[in-house]
Amino acid sequence: MKLQLDESNPIVNESHKKLYKEGSDFWEGYHWYIIENDNKLIYRHHGGIYGMQNWFVIYPKQNIGISILTNTSFDKTGEIFEKVVDNLYNDININ
Repeated sequence: MKLQLDESNPIVNESHKKLYKEGSDFWEGYHWYIIENDNKLIYRHHGGIYGMQNWFVIYPKQNIGISILTNTSFDKTGEIFEKVVDNLYNDININ
């Protein structure tokens, strides 16, 4: 997580490059979903295997990273993770 927040690292910068635009505020990069809206920049990666999921989210402008792991997986897991990450971010990011 610390590495992904290091914007002075050229390899990290390359890995965060926007490669393909999918919507007005949604891009795909090198294994990252990149969301840029409401003055927020978010790099998000989701992965897992049967029975396990991980969400890894970076907010570089705020120097915040969040990773959530679970040993369960079902249809709504991603939706729940997204809400949990948003709530954690809002609790952590006090401006």
